[in-house]
Amino acid sequence: MISPKNKVIIHIISSITDHGAQKNLILFIKKIKEKGFESHKIISIKKPEESSNIYIQLKKMGIPIYKFNLKALFLNKSLQQINKKKQAIIFFGWMYHGMLIAFLMHKIYFSNSQLLWTIRHGEPFHKGINKLTKLIILTLSLINKYQKIPILVNSFCGIKNHIKIGFRSKQINYWPNFLQSNNSYQLKLPTKNKKEYIVLYPARYHPQKNHDMSLKVLKILKNKYKLPIKLILVGENIESYKTKLVKDYDYNNLFLNSIKFIEQRKNIKEYYKKSDIVISTSSFGEGLQNIILEGLYFGRLVFSTRAGDASRILTKEYLCNTNDHKIMAKKIAYTINKINNDSKFQESLICNHAKQIKKINKLCDTNLILETFIKNIK
Repeated sequence: MISPKNKVIIHIISSITDHGAQKNLILFIKKIKEKGFESHKIISIKKPEESSNIYIQLKKMGIPIYKFNLKALFLNKSLQQINKKKQAIIFFGWMYHGMLIAFLMHKIYFSNSQLLWTIRHGEPFHKGINKLTKLIILTLSLINKYQKIPILVNSFCGIKNHIKIGFRSKQINYWPNFLQSNNSYQLKLPTKNKKEYIVLYPARYHPQKNHDMSLKVLKILKNKYKLPIKLILVGENIESYKTKLVKDYDYNNLFLNSIKFIEQRKNIKEYYKKSDIVISTSSFGEGLQNIILEGLYFGRLVFSTRAGDASRILTKEYLCNTNDHKIMAKKIAYTINKINNDSKFQESLICNHAKQIKKINKLCDTNLILETFIKNIK
């Protein structure tokens, strides 16, 4: 049996950015190194974003990052050299495009290699998926029918939805997100009768994230419930969303002044700490949302749509259906008003938060994540 030190893990991923999958990639590499798996290489299908926090961290760790080249796939000298040595290659395909490329590379260097896939999508055929990706997903499901490939999926909804389209349940393992911090905070409730309550939505600007719903929630909280709310939108491409809204006559300057637009991908935790409430208004395609995990871990009240695995962590008091901005606003307003007037309600929120943290710790157990990976490459 080849020891972990003599195994080279080659991660094939669609891109190197600061998105959720990439954050989990770097956390996985850091943790699995502690188990003796020291050698890692990364192949990015798209050109890596060299300004991204993940790219910078990987470079500091000494992890080689290569831009995928179809021609080099068949003539890769470094892979051929690994193959000649007493080293085992593990091709680890991240997300659909990376899974397909990993399968091809595994076939080319079959003699001394293993193959794993990880799926980070909750809905394989959601409305944001283009035709090429849909074709790749169908191809992967066909490959899975005839090949014994371990698949690591980060959400229960993702497992269910991929089995529906033909992926074999026997090959699928639950493989959740890593938590960014090992130390959770106690629930920090907003103080009574604040001059301004901070609602945070930390998400890149993308149709999946449904930022328009967050604005509708804000509008109801201000106009109907007369609450002093400031909405902070922080993430990638948020400035472009602001530009779009400025041109939209549905929103006047007075309303837009209640929103802070922050184009930022680093140090997001500082915004969690400054917020009173965290929201997620995603409408499709989610698995296990980092926003929910991180919001709760930073001791904040979290309200979300039912996208992905949200209902496995949050109770009904914090959930609403997709695009149901009226219900989300109603639940936030009810919570703020009760906090101001009901000490028993405050105690129930603190108790409920502790239960939510227990759920997260059970679902996202670091040792279980690492053991699941190791089990599937023996």
